[in-house]
Amino acid sequence: MPLRNALAAASIATILDFAPQNLSDLSWALSTSKITNYPLLAAISASALRRLDFTQRQLTITAWSFAPLKYTPMPLRDAIAAPALRTLTEAEPYNNTQMAWAMASRNCCHQPLLAAIAAASRRKLSACAAQDLSLTAWSFALLAWLDVPLLKSISSASLRRIHEAGPQSLAQTAWALATLEFVLVGPLLDAIAASSRRTIS
Repeated sequence: MPLRNALAAASIATILDFAPQNLSDLSWALSTSKITNYPLLAAISASALRRLDFTQRQLTITAWSFAPLKYTPMPLRDAIAAPALRTLTEAEPYNNTQMAWAMASRNCCHQPLLAAIAAASRRKLSACAAQDLSLTAWSFALLAWLDVPLLKSISSASLRRIHEAGPQSLAQTAWALATLEFVLVGPLLDAIAASSRRTIS
């Protein structure tokens, strides 16, 4: 505890010298250690607000890290969203999935960013793993965001990768489709049912 407090104090004192990579690494360390140090989180947030040079990966890590700590002040949310909107088309599919998950886990319905994530994700679903497809669907369903073109694309891609899907991915996809009352996916639901039966048995 003394070392943790000393590191937090030193970080707060020098936070303005932190580069975007340092800020995202520090956020990640706090999250994985489950340390909710509000003065340090506030300092990271304030410093991030002054930075416009985050990469998409750094933005994703920062958003992902703050989500489980239940700390996402409105100014930070908007600060992450603004550069993310500019870089989404360059992002790896995994980064878009994690950004959507971070928003869903904090019930953060930033409409322009969600619409941009949906559009960017549709173009890259063929490169997504089964887990990323299910997590994307789950995230949008949790936010009650019905994007029919996205769900159609996820459904088609999920059907092609159904053999890769584990129990959690199968359950997440089925839950998302049911929650959004998306009924145009008969073949996918049949495939989920068949895969689930094999997994259960």
